[in-house]
Amino acid sequence: MPGEGNSMYTKAKVLITTVPTEVLISHDGLNNHNVDRTDTYQAWTQAIEEKHQIRIGCPPAGLRFLKANIPRIDILEYPTWEQYQSALEDAYDLVGISYFTCSMNALPRMVRMARDAGVKEVWGGCYGVLTPGSERLFDRIFTGSGENVLYELLEGGRLDRIKHPAIISDLRYRVFSSKVGYLYTKRGCNMKCSFCSTHVFLPSEEPISMVEIEKVLDVYRREGVTNVVIYDETFMTDVEHSLAVAGALAERELPWVCLTRADRIKDRLSQLSDLYMEGAIIGVESFRETSLQGIGKRQKAENIEKTIKEMVRLGLRTVGTYMICHHDDTVESVYADIQRLSSLGLFLAQITILTPFPATPLWFELENRIIDTDWNHYDAYHLVWDHPYITPGEARDLLTHAQVTINDPTRYSKALRPRPKGEVPEVYESL
Repeated sequence: MPGEGNSMYTKAKVLITTVPTEVLISHDGLNNHNVDRTDTYQAWTQAIEEKHQIRIGCPPAGLRFLKANIPRIDILEYPTWEQYQSALEDAYDLVGISYFTCSMNALPRMVRMARDAGVKEVWGGCYGVLTPGSERLFDRIFTGSGENVLYELLEGGRLDRIKHPAIISDLRYRVFSSKVGYLYTKRGCNMKCSFCSTHVFLPSEEPISMVEIEKVLDVYRREGVTNVVIYDETFMTDVEHSLAVAGALAERELPWVCLTRADRIKDRLSQLSDLYMEGAIIGVESFRETSLQGIGKRQKAENIEKTIKEMVRLGLRTVGTYMICHHDDTVESVYADIQRLSSLGLFLAQITILTPFPATPLWFELENRIIDTDWNHYDAYHLVWDHPYITPGEARDLLTHAQVTINDPTRYSKALRPRPKGEVPEVYESL
């Protein structure tokens, strides 16, 4: 690839787009509710009565990073089909499409529309390119964060460092609303959990410089962001860098939550709380050691549970991620796990079904047992493989029961109210 940018693409007119918004709205959600795949919390609370669902839009971070680092490209975030068609009439030389596996069914139509509009090349990116058949649709596919390689192709040079864009959204619950800023302190993950696509898509960890992190935090402070979500796969992997980020957040009095592992923060909860940590999203995934070992989670369930209980005791807003339909799960065992998870006093839980996403170790393990070939169902909310003890219908019923049981509006509505730093929410005091 080096050098091609000088001869082929330096003058190309470029559009990078997501799939259309109609594709990202699923009409077969739990309890017959719609699911917005651009809205993390809504997916986690989809089984609950609509008025009690939490909403938080998730802007396409990959497109924002590309635009920040290659300003001359155009980006199109969650367009309608009509808007996508209208954009194609602007005589682009190159169109890049960012997508996930669950949107794969829309790709042939998108590529055909681009070629019919005279686009010379169509490229594919994001996790969806790991899906079988992607290589036949595009002129090029890209894995990993694309800033460096696209800059080289389009500009014929190298980036000095990755610029971090401002990524701001709104968290909404009934009349409550607050501004949320997303922060990546690094890209990629090398933890190698068997179910996760990240260590396949971007296996090397690429830190974002503190210069760029402080720039975007200054923007969040000026824009009135009330909570920063650190969206690394595992915050605190690089302790020195992570503590520097936490210090920068505390200096600006920006409360924050992060995605992390229990073993990365269990001995630092007081320290991090003093640095304005307000909570964390912790991977629980299973209460059985055999299941944790089977998916490559090198932690003990009792230690994860102990860390969560300490976080709740400290009044930290704790989200637990949990998977059902592990190989040794039964309907009865999942019901018991749901009750155990509910007893922890979580702010929210992300309950998903163990799904073999393309190119992951789990995919190769279960490839011969896949019974559902509809890519639309590869969203972690459908059982797509032949489980020995649980049917697809039972899995959906269990998922519905889990969301309604654990994600209790009486709990998270109180936890969402603004409170002075260090005050424990009354809902946690009663646990």
